[in-house]
Amino acid sequence: MNKVDLQDEYNKSIGAIDDFRKNLSDQLTKLIFESGVPLGINLESRVKEWGSIAEKIDRKDLKLKTVHDLTDLIGFRIILLFKRDLDVISDLIRKNLSVISEDDKLETLNDNKFGYQSRHYIIKIPKSWLKVPSFVSCKDYKAEVQVRTLSQHIWAATSHKLQYKNEENIPVQLRRAINRASAMLEIVDLEFERILIERDGYLDDLNKKSNDNLTRDEYLNIDSLRFIASKYLPHENLSGIEPYDELMSELTLNKILKVDQLVDILKSTEKFWMDEEKNRVAKMSNASVEYWWTKGEGEDDTEARIKRGVFYTHVGLIRNAVEHYLKENNKTFRRLI
Repeated sequence: MNKVDLQDEYNKSIGAIDDFRKNLSDQLTKLIFESGVPLGINLESRVKEWGSIAEKIDRKDLKLKTVHDLTDLIGFRIILLFKRDLDVISDLIRKNLSVISEDDKLETLNDNKFGYQSRHYIIKIPKSWLKVPSFVSCKDYKAEVQVRTLSQHIWAATSHKLQYKNEENIPVQLRRAINRASAMLEIVDLEFERILIERDGYLDDLNKKSNDNLTRDEYLNIDSLRFIASKYLPHENLSGIEPYDELMSELTLNKILKVDQLVDILKSTEKFWMDEEKNRVAKMSNASVEYWWTKGEGEDDTEARIKRGVFYTHVGLIRNAVEHYLKENNKTFRRLI
């Protein structure tokens, strides 16, 4: 097909192509959220503009039968905080999508190229998705999915802007500085990995202490607060984003400073905060449609949480427990202004 016909096909199908992008973006966002992997930046996606397609056809002398022969017509970029999550998301893509090809750019990086690049997947939607109305006409659609860490993304964006990919193309006096920047970004990923490993060890130790009732003098911190929530609160109430730092400040303000204090409060008020949760779910289930536009205390919208049979997040449940405990002891729960 010549370029004129390809452009005509592109213009006629751009609406359907963009609908596919939006629907697949929603599905990928949902899958990543359910995996529990934190993103460095919200999922990015785009449909390649015709000008870029035309330039690529000329530059690579491409022979296309249809615009859908372009593997990067639709593109997604998943940017992660931690290097360890690259494998998790890679497995998620392989498990839930039909992978045509995959390429780890870091493995193919030559010594004379500056790198720190991403994993690339060319995918199609699996046959099972074709039963869904929004995907029924998309069996021939392909998309490129890039997966990288935030540090890798910084390098990729910077080197693309400066066009610094091959060492021989870079002024000699800048090469040492470029090498330092590339190395430092790699160190960032390695140090974050070290932090995660040390945190895992801390949480394991905290769990052992908890089982042996040896936490009487353990002061609360973000990780011990998260640990307590996961240990003593229903998992289904957990939200994707829990403002533990804000809750920590409120607990400090109310002089709830140690692990055993908070654990005792949650245990002694369990009936209250569980009843409060059930009553709120029942009330919201019978609420008018207009009421759905409110938000819960996490990143989930209220409607989605109520459909799962929950309302309060872990932070919300802890606030309820502490507020009730203080009230029973003739004190007022002080919130951050």
